[in-house]
Amino acid sequence: MNITLNFSDYAVMIAYLTALVVIGIVTAGRQNDTKNFLLGGGKMPWFALGISCLMAALSAFSLVMIPGEIFNHGLNFFIFGLITPLFTLVTCKIFMRFYFKLGSFTPFEYLEYRYDGSVRSLIAGLTIYLRLIYLGMVLFSTSKVFEGAAGWSPWFSIPLVGFIALVFTSSGGLKAVVWTDVMQFIVLIGGLFCILGFLFYNINGGVIEGITCPFRNGHGLDEFAKLEFYTLNPYARLSIWLLLLGAFMSPITTMASDQMTIQRLLASGSYEKAQKTQLINTMLTIPTLIILWVIGLCVFTYFHQNPDLKPASGDTALFNFISMRLPSPLPGLVLAGMLAAVISTLNAVFNSMATVYCKEFHIRYFKKNLDEPGQVKVSRIATVTIGLLAIALGLLVSTSAEILRQSVVEASTVFNAFDAIVIPAFLFAVLSKRASTVLVWVTAGVVWGVKLAMITWFFASQYVMKTFTVGSDPSWAGPQGIGLIIWPLAVTLLMWIIWAIYKYRNPDKRYMILLTLASSAAGALVGAVIWYIVSNTLLAQGEGKALSFIWVALPSIVSYAVLGTIWLLTGPVPPKEKYQGLTLFDAGEVIQNNSEQSNN
Repeated sequence: MNITLNFSDYAVMIAYLTALVVIGIVTAGRQNDTKNFLLGGGKMPWFALGISCLMAALSAFSLVMIPGEIFNHGLNFFIFGLITPLFTLVTCKIFMRFYFKLGSFTPFEYLEYRYDGSVRSLIAGLTIYLRLIYLGMVLFSTSKVFEGAAGWSPWFSIPLVGFIALVFTSSGGLKAVVWTDVMQFIVLIGGLFCILGFLFYNINGGVIEGITCPFRNGHGLDEFAKLEFYTLNPYARLSIWLLLLGAFMSPITTMASDQMTIQRLLASGSYEKAQKTQLINTMLTIPTLIILWVIGLCVFTYFHQNPDLKPASGDTALFNFISMRLPSPLPGLVLAGMLAAVISTLNAVFNSMATVYCKEFHIRYFKKNLDEPGQVKVSRIATVTIGLLAIALGLLVSTSAEILRQSVVEASTVFNAFDAIVIPAFLFAVLSKRASTVLVWVTAGVVWGVKLAMITWFFASQYVMKTFTVGSDPSWAGPQGIGLIIWPLAVTLLMWIIWAIYKYRNPDKRYMILLTLASSAAGALVGAVIWYIVSNTLLAQGEGKALSFIWVALPSIVSYAVLGTIWLLTGPVPPKEKYQGLTLFDAGEVIQNNSEQSNN
């Protein structure tokens, strides 16, 4: 298939991006303090922030993932996707009140009030890691856009887009990002409707056939007719229960710890305006998702009717269509809109992670008395550093996905697997006064260990199944021997013995690192036991199957749910100043403690 863009397409894209940068820099004005640079002065209009929240989340990740997954496997993965924005309205009311109450720049200050400084730094550090992985996924998705539309290599498109976003973000700050997001939203939505129009025009049977054809050919909601869809079989690609769980867990993550969204809500200036901001975001997100669903269904129909033009990958199908069927310079304009969505997301994460680094690490650990101009300078340097790391991770994710032949959906699920470590700290803090530092560190250790075992299982089984044939050795993809458990068991016992000896000899000293390492070993043992039991129960000797990408997170979620429930029902109650006014059940009370004195 000959995939090319004309000169006029490139001219439109260059002109649009140039205008974007100019408008962003002019809009930003002078940035002399962190409140202006990182929160837009705290007086940004809530309607503009609502649009910016959508654009921050609606990256190439969504634009590639949704049509690509529908083209490859149907609509099943997204059917509960409309629950997520609706439930986000609830989680916004739960978490944001505390961040405004504390006057925070980040959500992690709340954790120091409820626990101590070590938990604050742990979760803030993990958040930076997770967002760097997310940036890598966004850039990987972007490479699919230009691979499908222009035939570009990821090693060209990922650095190019990353550097463009980096130049813009480091110069403008949040105010520039938000106002350009509004402009980009208009262009992007116009581009999506343009794509829909040309899809309907090029499909025999128009809109009705475009939507119904995938359902007749197993790319609609066919999983609902399969018995295994209603089980928790780790070898089944999808499970209704895990999809439902994800639909409810995502909004908790967003409103508890997602600095990208929280920073925009804080920029509204008040808790009431933050709720209005989120309402606008929800009202725009739902129809946008539906548009992307329809585009995905119609892209499948188009290539079903034109099998000789079938793309090499579902992730590139939409962009193959754009390149082939839209007359110049429309492909350039549509791709500019999509690129705008990418840059919006990159801007949002660059800016928000610079905030986290500056406020959570640099000022607290390196230079406590840094003045406002100095903080702005540090934030700019952090932005550049984060951007360069994101480009490197984008190339890493692209290489990994190519080796394991993963789609964007599958790669994202695996690389984001450690997000479950962040959620418990916020949930425990909001839901119970019994939440404690020990609980958070132990839970983090166990979850980390379980996830490590699950990811090892996933990658090992996927790699084996690439070349597995009936009669060959299934190795890591088949039934496992007892040796899989022996080594984790030995390491776990050793770590707990070391911790017990240290604790006995030094009862008054901090032991959290050793306790966390011992908990991680125990978590890895739990994961190994699950692997051993499942592989020997569901597989016959000589049979090989790869672990489902969607199952990677479940054991760790169950682990922290069990640990949290036991502790929050039976654990000791900390001093009143550690929870008064800071839990869901006493949110109206006055906060007693001072985070500078937080010490648990």
